[in-house]
Amino acid sequence: MLGEGGWVGGWVGRARGSCILPSARGGGGAPPPTPPPPPPSQQTHDLSQSHLSSPLPHLQVLAGDVAGIVVEADLDSPFPPGTPVFAMTDGFKWDNDTAGCWAEYVSFPQAWAARAPASIPLADAAALPLVALTAYQTLALAPNLVRAGEEGAAAQRVLVHAGAGGVGHVGVQLAAALYGAAVTATAGPANQAFLKETLGVDEAVDYAATSPGEMVRAHAGRFDAILDVIGGPAGEATAAALLKPGGTYCHVFNTATDPATSKKAEVEAGGGKHYVVPTLVRPDGAALAVIASLVDAGTLKPVIASRVGLEGVAAAMEEVEAGHVRGKIVVDVGAE
Repeated sequence: MLGEGGWVGGWVGRARGSCILPSARGGGGAPPPTPPPPPPSQQTHDLSQSHLSSPLPHLQVLAGDVAGIVVEADLDSPFPPGTPVFAMTDGFKWDNDTAGCWAEYVSFPQAWAARAPASIPLADAAALPLVALTAYQTLALAPNLVRAGEEGAAAQRVLVHAGAGGVGHVGVQLAAALYGAAVTATAGPANQAFLKETLGVDEAVDYAATSPGEMVRAHAGRFDAILDVIGGPAGEATAAALLKPGGTYCHVFNTATDPATSKKAEVEAGGGKHYVVPTLVRPDGAALAVIASLVDAGTLKPVIASRVGLEGVAAAMEEVEAGHVRGKIVVDVGAE
């Protein structure tokens, strides 16, 4: 997935409880003037339900991560004009009919937003919402995990598959920061040093050099939770063997998700182990406020693979689809 350093809006209407924001330009400078309203035939009036309801055919605007400066909000909004915020919208869904974030302005319910972290560039904050909320919400579904500082937290161990990727690199940091867990992460050979030196994992596993059988023999019954953003038969088949009694396998829904395999793994988990039905991220401003506090505390940092303008989106998408992008790519709509 791509992180977007921009905002939407050109063709959106206003609804109570929503904010309108401009493109991010590295977090500096005054916000541009509010754009003129679109023609009546192109306005949206259903923002409270987050659907673009234009009666005319329109091109789909993609992407769901956003960060920038508020230019318009309700009088009683917690995010008055001039507030730097970040959010995730429904624009990330592949079947969405909601205006996405690769455009100059975006309007969305204020409940989806939080004040952006103050300690990193505003454009970099756009790399966080989708991946951070995915990891945060998925780990929160593990009933056996306890928060850092609580009894037993120091003994917890979490396995994160694809630990150098978008969701993975944030999941590694959240498992340590929120749950005080020791973290084992898998990645390819080129990312082993990155996992250890940049992300600070306790143990890095080279999946290219380690078969599923070898993984089970080395780590059987070791983990309290597994965060798996890859899925598929191999990950789900080994999960039960890798978990402690009472442990939880947390699978993030993706294109590799096979409902039949997932159901089989759920039935066979046994031994008091938990199987979390594949999760799909949802907008959550309150959770993003927690994410922002972790960033400002220095315990969470987005890794930016590269930054591109709108003209670079196609090439960036091809790079992501090819796999092995370390962290996130930020699209800065305001970049020239």
